[in-house]
Amino acid sequence: MRRFAAAIAAVLLLLSATPALSADTVAGICFSPPRDGREDCRSLAVREIDGAEEAIRMLAYSFTDEPIADALIRARKRGADVRLVMDRSNVCAEGNDDEDGGKACGRHGAAIADRLSRAGIEVRIDRKHPILHDKVIILDRHRTITGSMNWTRNGAERNGENLVVLEGRDTARTFAADWEEHRSHSEPYAPASKRR
Repeated sequence: MRRFAAAIAAVLLLLSATPALSADTVAGICFSPPRDGREDCRSLAVREIDGAEEAIRMLAYSFTDEPIADALIRARKRGADVRLVMDRSNVCAEGNDDEDGGKACGRHGAAIADRLSRAGIEVRIDRKHPILHDKVIILDRHRTITGSMNWTRNGAERNGENLVVLEGRDTARTFAADWEEHRSHSEPYAPASKRR
């Protein structure tokens, strides 16, 4: 309970010290691994994605979590404009698609990138930076999920991680501008079947 109270106090302090964020509401906080009967971070992220109606923008360092991918695909099927920029570590290097039967590619997110791309979701790969280390989801231009958790099973179930959901157009706009900058220098992802 102390850790939860300290996290809320830290977020409130951050919000009060940052003018652009001061009007935001903390709509959710979670920690991984799940404990104390509180909602786990994967469930929080999936619930938020499932509530999106118009647009989802996502930045992902590591993305291998099927339930989060499933939620993005459901959003796309509902008609939401879903777009993703991933770190290059998520995809296989040219010419390495078939090494070890594709297992390394699956571990590093290429399987998720393929699924999302085939579902009609724009997937782009950021190769400009040594690492795109962001973990951000912007929902309907007014809600932002961010924190330390990678979009992976380990991030959701094993690692010590956190996420915070912020409700506020100014914060969402700031994160969306950063997302657009990453998108502008990223390359479109080509599913494995198109690279052969």
